[in-house]
Amino acid sequence: MDWKRGAGGKYRRAVENAELVGRQAGKILLRLIANGTHPSDIHVIGFSLGAQVAGFIGETFKQYGFKLGQITG
Repeated sequence: MDWKRGAGGKYRRAVENAELVGRQAGKILLRLIANGTHPSDIHVIGFSLGAQVAGFIGETFKQYGFKLGQITG
């Protein structure tokens, strides 16, 4: 996922956007599950703030009763 528009500019703004981006990405990935993808087959990788985004994806999955296969930060 390319979130350069949300991550660009001042660092503080990027930090503030990380949660929104992660939760939205989580909802997109939940659509894959609705279409037959098994949650354990999903591996989310993030570096720096991207790792925070990956964590928010995992939190979104928890809210809906699913667990990601793996998160690498």
